[in-house]
Amino acid sequence: HDMLSYKRPHGSKSEAQWIEDFIMPYDPTNLDDMALIITVMHPDGRVPRTLFSCHTDTVHRKDGRQRIKFNRTTQTYYKTDGEPLGADDAAGAWVMLEMIDAGVPGCYFFHRAEECGGLGSTHMANNYPDILHKFHRAVAFDRRGGTSVITHQGWGRCCSDVFAQALADALNENDNNMFTPDDTGVFTDTANYTEIIPECTNLSCGYANEHSGNETLHVPTLFHLRDACLTIDWDALPTERDPLVTEYKEYGWATMPSTYNKQVKSNDYQRTLYDMTKAEMFDMAYTDPETFVMLVRNELFGEEAYDEARDYYSYDASIYK
Repeated sequence: HDMLSYKRPHGSKSEAQWIEDFIMPYDPTNLDDMALIITVMHPDGRVPRTLFSCHTDTVHRKDGRQRIKFNRTTQTYYKTDGEPLGADDAAGAWVMLEMIDAGVPGCYFFHRAEECGGLGSTHMANNYPDILHKFHRAVAFDRRGGTSVITHQGWGRCCSDVFAQALADALNENDNNMFTPDDTGVFTDTANYTEIIPECTNLSCGYANEHSGNETLHVPTLFHLRDACLTIDWDALPTERDPLVTEYKEYGWATMPSTYNKQVKSNDYQRTLYDMTKAEMFDMAYTDPETFVMLVRNELFGEEAYDEARDYYSYDASIYK
């Protein structure tokens, strides 16, 4: 409840206060103010090979405190002021703090500026690859719903099916098979580590309708995740994926690489929206907004208008948000 009561735009006073209140008591290592890191060693002194990930910022436009409400019937947190709740990603941060308190071995990354485009994790990948290379897996707690073990983010695979199924089985061991591998991920910080760390995923932690005034957090789902995470032997999970091999996700309309890491030419693949699902359109709009705008213009006005638009717009994803 307390963690949800802060609106936390990146760099705001209330985000700084939230970090001071909830993260700093653990005496984290602060890397360039882009990630706060807390390490819990194995009891025998072994270095953990699992990176756990969440982020400290929210999509609120203004900082400050907020009033939140709780429905005791549905066991759900919500708000009525038209602004986001901020369970994305207070829920993930809460799970990680619970794991730290329970002594679960791991390296816990509280990333900065995820909602600004993953700036904290991008900085880590670009400047501290030697730190990241020691990990076999990176597990984010930053996915909507209550069932997903994400295997793909954007257009590419982020973890192996073997790893995803093993993690889902471990999460389901004492419950009723809630978790399952899911290839419909979009983006969170672990997407920036896929070329460094073999197994990168994102787990559902109970929120819904994130980034909107209808955002909610289902507490039983969050508590189930927490309870399961306390019992898993994380470093015993399999490692199958080669981070040096990029595997793009196959879509009905084409195979298209994500432009998080590289720019692709708009005319290198079939340009149509008609055989894309709604989820695929959302993914494309998020990971490659320039091309998505071009495809919409092409469908509405034809090839000539498409080519004119492509020549007119520079490659700057921020102008389409």
